Amino acid sequence: MAGLVSVREVLELPSVAMGVPTVLAGRASLDRPVRWVHVCEQSDVTQFVDGGELVLTSGTGVAPGPAAWTALARSMTNRGAAGLIIELGVYHQSIPEQMIDEAESSGLPVVALSRPIRFVDVTRTVHERLLGGQRDQLRQRVDDHQTFSDLALAGAGLETIVGRVAAILGCPAVLEDLAHQVLAADPAGQPLPPLLRGWEQRSRKVVGGRLLDHDPEQGWLLATVGERNDVWGRLVIVLGEDSDTARARSVAELAVNTLVLRRLIDGNRETVGQQAQRTLIEDILRQSPGEHEALASRARAMGIELGAHRLVCAIIQVQGRAPATDGRADEASHVAAVERAVRRTEGLSGLVATAGSGLVVMVLAVRADAGVEGPLGEMAHAVHDRLDATIGVGSVVRGISEVERSYLQAKDAVAAASRSHRARPYYTLADTHLHGLLHLLREEPRLQAYVERELGELLRHDQRHGTDLVAVLRAFLEHRGNKSTTATTLSMSRPALYERLRRIERILSIDLDDPDIALALHVALYGLDCIRHAAR
Repeated sequence: MAGLVSVREVLELPSVAMGVPTVLAGRASLDRPVRWVHVCEQSDVTQFVDGGELVLTSGTGVAPGPAAWTALARSMTNRGAAGLIIELGVYHQSIPEQMIDEAESSGLPVVALSRPIRFVDVTRTVHERLLGGQRDQLRQRVDDHQTFSDLALAGAGLETIVGRVAAILGCPAVLEDLAHQVLAADPAGQPLPPLLRGWEQRSRKVVGGRLLDHDPEQGWLLATVGERNDVWGRLVIVLGEDSDTARARSVAELAVNTLVLRRLIDGNRETVGQQAQRTLIEDILRQSPGEHEALASRARAMGIELGAHRLVCAIIQVQGRAPATDGRADEASHVAAVERAVRRTEGLSGLVATAGSGLVVMVLAVRADAGVEGPLGEMAHAVHDRLDATIGVGSVVRGISEVERSYLQAKDAVAAASRSHRARPYYTLADTHLHGLLHLLREEPRLQAYVERELGELLRHDQRHGTDLVAVLRAFLEHRGNKSTTATTLSMSRPALYERLRRIERILSIDLDDPDIALALHVALYGLDCIRHAAR
């Protein structure tokens, strides 16, 4: 009824109320929408009514007796009229019972006025409202179109688009994939867990085969998402009793177009499922107190149980290329490779998403009856089979509210492990030893001052003269002072290496044969790596 008025609203107008209206038939249909108001004095309205009109008459053209009145009621019903208002007193004193029975049986509202009114006042008022409502409706549609155009241009994610649908309509909205797993959901201010509880089973019962379908029993408006030969999801709007179905259809179409456009713009960078998992991981890591239940419900609706399991974060830093159909490594293929590794690991499930710059983040659930190290090791080996990568793992936590702590530990572990010489399937902070300690202290001014004190002169010398003495010192210390191995590694003659080592000793005023000095410089080089990594 967007932009329209109902028969009931017309009866409440002052210009009609002064006629003391009495509803004779069709009381249950008073909320029927009125498309137009028409004054007609004919007994046959076939030529004047196309559907949705409210007819005003004083009955001047209707012959006395039940037959003519009954024929009028039947004619109006057949033409889809919204209702009939009859002014009594001048030409007719009452309405035959047969006509009232005919109107009641067909649901046609019939109203009698016991006092005269000005029909022109009624038509003018109603038409002004109709035209004003249509202008408002048109303005509303333009605003909605602009809203979703802006979302598409801004590169909005699935959660943002679905959230805007819910905000505009004031109704819960859910985007699901073809397997009825939830990709994004917004409860429109209501609690999320009840909306998503048993979602897959409930959704499978509601079949919608067209672009837009309305299931009145469930109260769902269903919109197919995707192009004709590439359908990938369904948008479900849970309508309320007072919902504007026409506007919901319009908004659903705009939202579907925006979702399809976002998929085209993204290309093969990220599937909608990967995008949904990335958004959920981001929300888990920046959650507010009390949100863990809603987050667990969203994960459960994706087919991943996080609420009752031990959780652990892992971060993968990809150095090499992942296999891709076009020969190029891309973030989507990294995520796909990790997802396969997780799926094939017994006792392990979870969310996997890209974090850019070759990073893949995982929030993993470890089954209660399974150990932790075994599944993590199996998953890590499966990842290494497909990717040249370093894996950092945080500590095991007991709930979604603690995941951020595990994430920060995994982030530190993978950063410290990338400079470690010890090859392991995955690293925790405990495995990174000195590298891990210096990584944690990388922003500490005293560590920065120590590095500058130990290496500053050498760094400045390299910068002024274009030399590579820091690299020579690093290779010498990493080979534990073995000059022959160092020279071979640097593709340098031994006399040339000796000359460079003497120059380093002069610049830093040190003796490289002193084990304490060698240890101090080695720690300073590790610290320099951590500081430079943090600055990138």
